[in-house]
Amino acid sequence: MGEKGKKKKPQFLGYGGGSLYKVRDANTGKFLYWRYAKFEEVHGQPKRITATSKQKKKQAAFADALPRFHKNLERARGAAPAVRGRAGLTLEEYSKHWLQERSQGKEALSETQQRKYRQILRDHVWAEIDGDSGKPFGELAVGAITTGQVRKLFTLNLWDKENDIGKRLLGDHARYNVLAVLRQVFKWSIDREEPPLRGNNPVLSEFAPKNTRGDAAEIETVPQRVKLALAMLRKESEGDPFTYVWLLMNFVIGLRRGERGGALWSNVVNLTKPGEARLKVRTQYVWDAGKGYHLKDTLKTSHGRRDIPLDEDFRKALLAWKKQQEQWQKEHGWEFEEGQDFILTHENGKPYTGNDDTQFWHDYRESFFTAEKDLHHREKWRGHLNRWICATLLHLNGIGLEQAKMVLGHGSAEMSRYYTVSSYKAIQHPMLKMGEWRTLTPKQQKELEVEARKFTDGAKAQA
Repeated sequence: MGEKGKKKKPQFLGYGGGSLYKVRDANTGKFLYWRYAKFEEVHGQPKRITATSKQKKKQAAFADALPRFHKNLERARGAAPAVRGRAGLTLEEYSKHWLQERSQGKEALSETQQRKYRQILRDHVWAEIDGDSGKPFGELAVGAITTGQVRKLFTLNLWDKENDIGKRLLGDHARYNVLAVLRQVFKWSIDREEPPLRGNNPVLSEFAPKNTRGDAAEIETVPQRVKLALAMLRKESEGDPFTYVWLLMNFVIGLRRGERGGALWSNVVNLTKPGEARLKVRTQYVWDAGKGYHLKDTLKTSHGRRDIPLDEDFRKALLAWKKQQEQWQKEHGWEFEEGQDFILTHENGKPYTGNDDTQFWHDYRESFFTAEKDLHHREKWRGHLNRWICATLLHLNGIGLEQAKMVLGHGSAEMSRYYTVSSYKAIQHPMLKMGEWRTLTPKQQKELEVEARKFTDGAKAQA
């Protein structure tokens, strides 16, 4: 083994009897991180407790690693001695132990996260058939699962899953969520240096889909769904005012789900003045562990705070919905709490939670798409895709990226560009004009060039 491949002996630094030493890549010799290690008595037996620091300076690394060390030590001492018997557990059994332990302590998962993780494991991991053994993954001994088996799970099982109408069930984003949860399960065992795993995590990051920010096949449907979105708006413009306002919030100003739920009447300025109405996006209605759903005055990003001018149609739609909401207040005798005058509410006055919002969109698609040829839109049209539709509509209406980011709450024009799906219509007019230009005589072409140059020079002079 070359000089670079040699593993350095732990260097004792005198910090509480432990050792802080470098960890290098065996192949490249590249310095990866510092590790602090110490033997402590746990349940009457010596146990090596470690903590890893990502910082590279010794003093900083120790200051970073020591709190982690004590946390790991408390966790080891608090665990039952029987934890050593987990080597023979199946993946399903060990996953349930993992969920149980993740439900406790200061960094406990919320109930919503626990349900989500349990559903992911139940629907897309435990029940999947392993191609090597012929058994469900949930019945495999967790310590015996190999990288090859996990690779087949993601490249074969999950890729080929279809829904009732023969469409691929799991897009790139969904498969990434499965990978993230399963990787956490195995990492939990490795970090604690307990059976069933003491080596490398069999769930490699390379199994992650390349396009984790959205399913490419789904994004390709945006131009077609722009037409459908406009059809929805036309249909509801004379229908239910709540539905119309909800659709406008999605397709016209591209509010995120939490921003829709957290939109307040007190943040609508000049609602009664034509041409002057605007919505101040300042709050979101979201779920947080320990608090449940609550109104939050911080948004997803620092660029989320924005003022969005409302067109006349949007302003009138809000007035119509406000009138109906006030009628509900009289009929059912409820009032808004101070500072919580939500725009979107149920008939009983309760605000729209994230789950309510998702269910509303699902039910609306069910009612809108009834023809057999349109069922694929009903089955797979994520709510977040509506922000892509909004960005694309802004582009088609000549709104530049710098202005679009102010509507969508993006930090850069580049992010707005990412959300914009170009359509042939964006270049249809200039291409037709070019066709007309080619049919002109050379003299006519030259005259047009002179006129265009005059226009350009005049614009520069004004600037």
